[in-house]
Amino acid sequence: MTQEDHDAIERERAALLEAFDRALAAGGYGPDRYVTWNALVNRDVLALFRGYDWLGPEELATAYVSRVARRAYLIANPHAAWRNAGNLIHYALRLSLVAEVANPARGRGWRLVHDEVQWVVEGEGAKRHARQIRGLPPEEQAAEDRRQARLAKLAATLDRKARLAADEPIAKTIAEILRYAPDFVVPENWARTGPVPAWAVGLPLAEAAAIVREAHHAAETPRRRLRSWVPALGNAADNACALYHETNRRAVARPAPAAIPADDTAALEAML
Repeated sequence: MTQEDHDAIERERAALLEAFDRALAAGGYGPDRYVTWNALVNRDVLALFRGYDWLGPEELATAYVSRVARRAYLIANPHAAWRNAGNLIHYALRLSLVAEVANPARGRGWRLVHDEVQWVVEGEGAKRHARQIRGLPPEEQAAEDRRQARLAKLAATLDRKARLAADEPIAKTIAEILRYAPDFVVPENWARTGPVPAWAVGLPLAEAAAIVREAHHAAETPRRRLRSWVPALGNAADNACALYHETNRRAVARPAPAAIPADDTAALEAML
């Protein structure tokens, strides 16, 4: 590497650090853009530090792209990645979710203060908002703990009822898939995005039908995920039905073998 190349790299790193430091000091986009901002910061910071006890600016920018944003334009524009990482840490510091801690060998950096969720999103639609559930004054925290316990009990009841309500449509859908595609095998996405256990992937559905029918109970699937799981099974049934009818249509449309005239048959027999 030439001295010129080395100087160019150093200038680029200095520019990236400047983008990070400006956002770290002043913030940028935040609660003025999202009413759920504090909960989003909490979520992203937990993802950022998962498995790490300390991160410096460069590690934060790298982890931001790979764990938080995962957007192609940030990979192509490292200045935006460093700036967004600095913005996130700015608000995480304001919420006391992280603390700055110098590393004697690596310089300045930050560590996670709370590894449990402090802020959550509540409400639906226009009523969505961020609510702090931990880190409150003692009396407020005690009241919030009681409230969260009630909400958890209610959610568990609603989830259980939703799973029971899903039994019949799931069973009917599996039967429909087997009707049109008897050789259907359990696809990988049923385990990746649904409640089916990974070891069932690749098994014939005829053998694994009971497992798939009960998977949402075994995994204690919440009603939020059932909203995507039941339609996913329905899509598989629709595809199986469409393929079945298309195969039959092509079979019917295939021309019948031409009959050989009697004279030609006799001529062929004579040749043999």
